[in-house]
Amino acid sequence: MAEIEIFSPAKINLTLAITSKRADGFHDLVSLVAPVAFGDRVRVSVDRDGSGVSLTSDCQDLPVDAGNIAWRAAESFLRALDIAAGVHIEIEKRIPIGAGLGGGSSNGAAVLRAL
Repeated sequence: MAEIEIFSPAKINLTLAITSKRADGFHDLVSLVAPVAFGDRVRVSVDRDGSGVSLTSDCQDLPVDAGNIAWRAAESFLRALDIAAGVHIEIEKRIPIGAGLGGGSSNGAAVLRAL
């Protein structure tokens, strides 16, 4: 089993402008962000003989199923590349959930970098 640990930084918005509303109900936006030296730790383990995605965290409020962006990132990666393996994600949460600091998307990006 291979394992890697990745720093998953928080980010701050330096500027954020909503430019229009799309037909799907979401908004187009222009944003300039900067990472900060504060964030989560994400560990990703791959088991070539396993299957599916699992996730654990030290944060009880963090979803540990397909409701988590990191989980969905791993699932999409495996599906897109037609890889049959098990992926376990462990998130040490330091970025507050819902604080607007990009923790979820940063965790998802960290999983993709690790894979």
